[in-house]
Amino acid sequence: MLASLQQAVAFISADGAAAGFAMMEGDLYDLAGDEMDHAAHWETSILMALRPDLVAMERIRNEVLNTEAGAKEAGIWGRDPRTDASRELGEKIVSRIADNVGKKAQELLAGSRK
Repeated sequence: MLASLQQAVAFISADGAAAGFAMMEGDLYDLAGDEMDHAAHWETSILMALRPDLVAMERIRNEVLNTEAGAKEAGIWGRDPRTDASRELGEKIVSRIADNVGKKAQELLAGSRK
């Protein structure tokens, strides 16, 4: 998916009249220790901050996440969201990503004025 978006950006940017970038949500997150995951503490924290009504931790209360087989069965790759996810962490992640997207946009705008 990301490769397709990057190709589209390259196409619309080729003549220099437009600028853009394609990314995954974690690409511009630069704080160590809270790397992007799949349905684990990172993504769950973001959802707790943005859409807490969609977080149903009780649905995973019996999942075994401390083994590879258990994590695979649950579809959760990363730190255990039951113990490591929080709204506060989600707010920190979202804020940092938003700040870095803004910086990236400013870089692109500065480059388009040259």
